Amino acid sequence: MEYPRTPAKEPSTQRETDTPNNNASRLTFDTLQRLETEVSMKEQKIEDLTRLLTETEAALKLATHQLESERNTVQHLRSELNKKEKLTDCLSKELICKKDHCDQLAEENRGILVESQRLQQLQKDLTSEVRHKSQVAVQLTHQVESPSTQYMDLCFNLGFPPPSEILQSLHTDSAIRCGGHLVTFKELSALCEVLGLGSVVNTKHWVEFHTLDLRLDGDECYVLLEELIRCMPTLKTLILHEITDNGIKSVMSALRATSWVHTIEFSKCKLTDTGLNLLFTTIQHRNALVKAQQGTASKTGKTSMSLSISSLDLSRCKVAKEATLRMIALETLTVLSLVGTGGILTDAIAQSIMQSCPNLHELDVSDAIKLTNGFISDVNTFGPRLRNLNLTGCKGITRISLKNVTTLISAFDRVTHLESESLENLPTALESLCFVTLHTPKLLALTLKNLSLTPREWDLLEIPTQNVKTLNFMSCKLTKVGDLLRRCRTIESLSLSMSRGLVDADVVMWCPRIRNLDLTNSYYISDNAIQALVQCCQRLEKVSLQRCSNITDVGLRHIAQPTSHLIELNVLECPKITVLGIDFLVSNVSSMRCVIHETYQNRNINVLSENNLSASTLDSASSLSPPKRPASLSASTFSPLSTKLSMSSPIRTPISF
Repeated sequence: MEYPRTPAKEPSTQRETDTPNNNASRLTFDTLQRLETEVSMKEQKIEDLTRLLTETEAALKLATHQLESERNTVQHLRSELNKKEKLTDCLSKELICKKDHCDQLAEENRGILVESQRLQQLQKDLTSEVRHKSQVAVQLTHQVESPSTQYMDLCFNLGFPPPSEILQSLHTDSAIRCGGHLVTFKELSALCEVLGLGSVVNTKHWVEFHTLDLRLDGDECYVLLEELIRCMPTLKTLILHEITDNGIKSVMSALRATSWVHTIEFSKCKLTDTGLNLLFTTIQHRNALVKAQQGTASKTGKTSMSLSISSLDLSRCKVAKEATLRMIALETLTVLSLVGTGGILTDAIAQSIMQSCPNLHELDVSDAIKLTNGFISDVNTFGPRLRNLNLTGCKGITRISLKNVTTLISAFDRVTHLESESLENLPTALESLCFVTLHTPKLLALTLKNLSLTPREWDLLEIPTQNVKTLNFMSCKLTKVGDLLRRCRTIESLSLSMSRGLVDADVVMWCPRIRNLDLTNSYYISDNAIQALVQCCQRLEKVSLQRCSNITDVGLRHIAQPTSHLIELNVLECPKITVLGIDFLVSNVSSMRCVIHETYQNRNINVLSENNLSASTLDSASSLSPPKRPASLSASTFSPLSTKLSMSSPIRTPISF
C-alpha cells in the first residue's frame, strides 16, 4: 500500500537574508529530512512486511488448500477404513459361523466315531457271544456224547446213583480213578457198557483212557475187570486197592493175554502165598517174553511192553513161606514193605531180595526178629541206592554201620553202635544212652526224649552237632544246658519243650541262626534270659513261651526291637504278661502275624484268644510236641502268609514249628 508524499517546499529567499531564522529553519529541515528518511525506511519495511504478508497469505492459502486436500484424503481413507471394518466384521461373523459349523461337524464326527466304536464293540461282543455259544453247543454236543453223561444216564436207568469219583474222572481226566469208593458189580458193569464192551451206548470213547485206579467190591467184579483190560489197548497203568487172591487170578490172566499194560500198583493188597506167587510169576513171564521178542522186533514191528511195579506193601498179606519172599525179583521196584513177614525174614532172604531189586530206594523190615547185624552189611553191599530204612522192632540188630542210607527209623533200644557217613535224619527220638559209638557227621535233625543230660554225658555220647539244624529235647532233665547249646553253631530250630533245668545263666551265646524256638514249661527263666536271647539270636521268627510263669511285659519289651523278625509268639498261661505288653510288642514289630494269648485281641494280626481256643487246645498249645495233642491239628494254620482271622472264627490248632 502506497501513501501520498508531501511536495518539498522551495527555500524562501528570506532564509538567506535572515541568519538566526535561517539556522532555526535549517535545524527544522534536517529534522524533517531525518524524519522523512525514517519514514522512508519504515515505508520500506512496511512494503517488505506487506510483501511478506502477501507471500504468507499465499502460502497460507496453499497450506489451506493442501490441508483441505489432506482432509479430503483422510475422510476418504476413513470411509475406506469404515468399509473395511464393516467387511472385517462381516468376515468375522462369517468366520464365527464357519467355526461354529466346524465345531458342530467335529461334534457330529465325534459322535459318529463313538457310535462306530460302540458298533465295533457290539460286533466284537456279538462275535464273542456267537463263538461262546458255538463252544457251548460243541460242549453240549460232546457232553451228550461224553462217557460221563452216558455213564450217569445208564446208572440212573439201572436204578442207582453213579459214583462221583468215576463221573469226575470220566469228565475231566484221561484216567478212571475211584480208589476212595468201593465200586460195586452194578457200577462196574455200567462202566464196562459205556466203554463199549456189551452195548452200543458208546463205542469210541474207551480209547481215551490209559489208567484204571479202582477198589472193587467182591471177586465177581474182577471178572468184568479182566474183560475190560482185554478190550482197552490204550490202558498203560493199572492200580488196584485191597485185591485178594481170587482177584489177582483174573487180573494176571488178563495181563498174560495182553501186552499193553506196563505198570501195575497194588495198595493194601490182601494176598497169600498163592496170590503173590501168581503175581511174581506173571511179571517174570511177561518180562521174559519181552526179552525174547527183542531180537525179532525189527522184523515184525510188534513188541510186548515189560511189566513193572514200583512199590509193594506186604503188611496186610499173609506170607508163610520163605520161597514166596525169594520170588521178589523186580528190577523196577523202589519201595518195599516187608512188615508182617518178620517171622520168616532172615538175612539170607533179605540179601536175595536186595540182589534181585537193584533199584530199591526204601525198605521197611519192621519187627523182623530174625535179622542180625549181618543184614546191615548186606545193605551196604547189595543196596547201593537204598536211602530210607526202617529197623523198628529188629531186636537182633545191635550194631548199625551204614554207607548210603540217609533216613533211619529205629527204636535204638538195643543198638550200641551207630555209624554212618551219609545219615541225615533220625525221625525216632533217642530215649536211651546205650550207645558205645555214635558217629553220624552229616546228621541234620536229632530228637532226645526222657533223658537226663549233663555236659559229661553229652561228651561220652559223642553226639555230632557240627551239622545239626534241628535239635529237640523232649521232657529231658538238663544240667548246664547252656554249655551244650553253645557247641551247636548250626541250629535253626531248637525245642526244650517240657524239659527241666533251663535257667537264666544258660541263655548265653546261643547259636545266632536259630529261627524257631520252643521254651514251653521253662519255669525258671526270667526277663533277663529273654534279653540275652534277643541279643544272641536276632533271627527268631517263631517263639513259644507257654507256661513261662516268670516272663513279664519287660521281657516282651526286650523282644520288641526295631530289627526283630518275629512272626509268631505263644504266651499262653503266662500270668505276668498283660495285654498292654502284647500291644506294645505288636505295635513295634511290623513282621508279627500271630499271637496266642488268653485275652489279647488285635484285628490286624492272627490272634488266638480265650474266646476262640477251647480248654483242650489251651492245654495242648506247646510249639513242637505238645502233650495230648490231637492228631488232626495241623501246623499250616499258623503260616505267616495265612489269611487274617476274624475274632469269631474258630481256631483249631496253636502255634507250631
